[in-house]
Amino acid sequence: MLIKITLLTLLAAVNCMPMLTDDQIEQQWQQYKRNFKSIEFYDTNEEAIRRQIFETNYRMILKHNAEAASGQHKYRLALNKFADLTDDEYRRYLNMKAIPLKKNEYRKSVESKVNVKDLPESVNWSEKGVVTAVKDQGQCGSCFAFSSIDSIESQHAIKTGRLVRLSPQNIIDCIPPISDEMDSCESGGFMHLVMEFVMKEGGVDTESSYPYYARVGRCNYRQKYSGASITGYVNVTEGDESALQEAVATVGPVTIGIDASASGFRFYLDGVFVDDSGECGSELNHGVVTVGYGNEDGQDYWLIKNSWGTVYGDGGYMKMARNNDNQCGVASYALYPTGVN
Repeated sequence: MLIKITLLTLLAAVNCMPMLTDDQIEQQWQQYKRNFKSIEFYDTNEEAIRRQIFETNYRMILKHNAEAASGQHKYRLALNKFADLTDDEYRRYLNMKAIPLKKNEYRKSVESKVNVKDLPESVNWSEKGVVTAVKDQGQCGSCFAFSSIDSIESQHAIKTGRLVRLSPQNIIDCIPPISDEMDSCESGGFMHLVMEFVMKEGGVDTESSYPYYARVGRCNYRQKYSGASITGYVNVTEGDESALQEAVATVGPVTIGIDASASGFRFYLDGVFVDDSGECGSELNHGVVTVGYGNEDGQDYWLIKNSWGTVYGDGGYMKMARNNDNQCGVASYALYPTGVN
C-alpha cells in the first residue's frame, strides 16, 4: 500500500546535513536493502518514498556521528532495519504501554535498603554465564514476552547453574491478549501479566520444544517440556534508580519498560545514550532487560539487552544513561521473578 508522505516534508529535515552524491546515496540504499529487507517493495512509487525516508534518516545519522566525533554526543548511531520508516511508523511499531500494576496476593514491592556507595561500581551479568544470547522479536510486538523470559532465564540460571533458553512463543500464543480486537503481536503486552501467567500455568516451555516464529498461533504449552517456573515477582519502587541498581546488583537482570521513541534509541550503535534531543519521555512503549550498570568516561549507564537481534546496537546491547533524572522512564516499571525453579 502506498503511504502518502510529501517529499517537501522529508526534504525539510535534510538542510545542513553532510553533502552526499546521488551515487553514494544509491549505493547505501542498495546495501541497506540487501542487509535488512527480505521482501521486494510492491511498486516503484512505494520504493521511491522509502528511499527518500532512508536518505533523510541516513543524513541525520551522519550528522549526529560527525557531532559525536567532535564531542557533542556520548554515543554514535548506525543504519538498521528501521531506516526506511518515518518517526510515526517507528513509534507505531512500539506498542507496549505500561498500565498501573494491579494488586494481588503474589505481588510485592521493594525499596532500596542499602547505600548505593556500598554496591559494586559496575555489574555485568552477561559476563557471568547467566544471560542467554540476544534474540530477535522480528515483526511482532512481543518485546514484553522477550524481556520477561530473559529475566526468568537469568534467575533460573543463577539459582540452578543451568542456562536454559525459554519460549517467548509460548507466551504470545497462550497469554490472554490485552485487546479484544488485536492479538499479542499487534497489541503488545505487559511484563507483570507475563509473570502472572507463568505462575498460573506452572511454567513456561523451553525454546527448543516451542520455537519462535514471530506471529500468534494456537497455544501449544505442554508442562512436560517446561524449562522453568516461578512462584512470584517483585516490583522495584517506581522511579527509584537506586532501588533498581540494588536489584540488579544483588538479585540479577531486571525486566523494565522504557520510552524507546527517540531517534537516538532507534539508531543506537555504541557509547552511552544520553538523550539530548528531548525526544525520550516517560511514555513506556518497549520492554527490555537490564543486565548490569557501570560508568564510561564519567557517565553512569545501565547495560540494556534488547530483542532486536545482534545487528542492533552493540551486538544487541546498549548503554543507557543512569542517574540522569530517570531518563526514558528506565526505573518507572521494573520487576523480576522470584521462586524460580
